[in-house]
Amino acid sequence: MFAVMGSLAKDRILIPRQSIDKRQPGGGVYYAALAAANAGYDIHAYPLLAKNAAYLLAGLQHERITTTPIWTKASTCYENTYPEQNLERCEKKIVSKAQIQTVEPDVLNRLPEYTALHLTPLSAAEFAPPLFATIRKTCKGILSIDIQGFYADQATPPSQVRQMLQNNVNIVKGSEPEIQWLAETHGVEEALKQLQDMGFQEIIATASHRGSVICVDGHLHHIAAVSVAKPVDPTGCGDAYIAGYLVYRQEGKDPLQAGQFATWLAAKNLEYSGAIEQKIAFKV
Repeated sequence: MFAVMGSLAKDRILIPRQSIDKRQPGGGVYYAALAAANAGYDIHAYPLLAKNAAYLLAGLQHERITTTPIWTKASTCYENTYPEQNLERCEKKIVSKAQIQTVEPDVLNRLPEYTALHLTPLSAAEFAPPLFATIRKTCKGILSIDIQGFYADQATPPSQVRQMLQNNVNIVKGSEPEIQWLAETHGVEEALKQLQDMGFQEIIATASHRGSVICVDGHLHHIAAVSVAKPVDPTGCGDAYIAGYLVYRQEGKDPLQAGQFATWLAAKNLEYSGAIEQKIAFKV
């Protein structure tokens, strides 16, 4: 079993060209957990949210996902706007942020049980550096992180983000712009190589319809995207991707196999308005 920890957000999705303005649960913890569960894998979700937003837990609990809430003073609220017809570009706006300073001992005591733990902060404020260090020390399996939150609010310089993550995480995942921002360089392949030279073990850069690139042991693995006949909503596709990737990596599969499964799972997420809502089976 692996676990995912991060904000269970209140999302507003705006797709002007399709006259869509909807509110729904969101955040990496939500999309990753549902993608993994509906693909047939056990996952434990640790969502961060305020008690007045406890209704957001229903989507996870409906799928019988083991869920342990971490209560915060405020929930994260995001506005995701897709201004283009092809849904390639997303403009993100953080309305409010969840933040935690400590994690209850009963949660920390469970972390050694997991073969992998994925952190999905939606802002730089979500996991304070001392807390991150505690989680790293406690987690015995693969530790991965999505850097989208650091990139979204730009509250912490990339050099400080690198310092916090270097030699502490096994896998770093981000979109191409996010990975280039973290490396402070242009060109995704150059950014991946520089980050590996800095000590990062495994880095993933996703690029929507152009697929993804995975850098491990100095090698670049290019993964082609899976075409979708009718894309519905790209929100959460990156979270579905990393869920699939971790499922395979913690089982001992190589990066290429993991990337192919991750890409397929992300494509399935694209077919839904919101997270994946039914059981699915991997097809090559």
